Amino acid sequence: CFIDTGDDCITLKSGEDEEGRLKARPTENVTITNCVMYKGHGAVVIGSEMSGGVRNVAASNIVCVGTDRAVRIKSTRGRGGVVENIRFSNFVVENVAEPIYITTFYTKTPPEPVSERTPIFRNIAISHFTIKNCPCTAKIFGLPEMPIQQLRITDVTASTQAGFRCDSVAGLELQNVQVNVEKDPAFEFSNCRDLELRAVKTMNPRVDAPVVRMENIRDAFIQGCRAYPGTGSFLELAGKTTGGIVLVGNELSAAKNPFVLRDGVEKNAFVEK
Repeated sequence: CFIDTGDDCITLKSGEDEEGRLKARPTENVTITNCVMYKGHGAVVIGSEMSGGVRNVAASNIVCVGTDRAVRIKSTRGRGGVVENIRFSNFVVENVAEPIYITTFYTKTPPEPVSERTPIFRNIAISHFTIKNCPCTAKIFGLPEMPIQQLRITDVTASTQAGFRCDSVAGLELQNVQVNVEKDPAFEFSNCRDLELRAVKTMNPRVDAPVVRMENIRDAFIQGCRAYPGTGSFLELAGKTTGGIVLVGNELSAAKNPFVLRDGVEKNAFVEK
């Protein structure tokens, strides 16, 4: 399909709030392939009305030119429901405002205890993306009380103004991800746990910003990364709860400062092997 519209190009939904939860009829077993998306809020979108659940979705071979977003998964407190077993692969993304946008904080809502009103995102895979001429690479925001779970992003090359931003995710894996930015850190993580970063890099390092910045991160494994000439600092750690950071088999000699500790982070917060 060729789609050029004023709202989302393709969007999957399954009911809104309590009504959707009571009917409990998920949208499931969906394939989307061989599409070109032009103007639209999002190319392939899930939510935000997904209270009955969305699962088993594969979207592949998509070209996005001038859409607001390429991949967009969105929900908020009060919706409930589960989005799971989602795969996005083989996307070419150009002139898109927010190429990858995943959030359970779609609307500003006050904190509340975990309940049937709490949305759950889990088991999401994004692979083989080429992203260029975009303001940022990715924005991913979970809820403090319910982080996004098991998100895997592999084989991505991005040339953007700002980089990869991620907050409140448990079980995030990045592998073979290159983000070349014009400003700020290429990769920035906060309030996450159980991270794995393998072969993440920037070919456009900055003296004034680290390649990877982590704040309040618990248990991260970093392997096979390289600092390129011109790197000011490779890894910056901040936040009083940061700890359990393990680095194995990285080549960081080109960085002026391979590691920077801020905001009271202890030296034993990370181990280099």
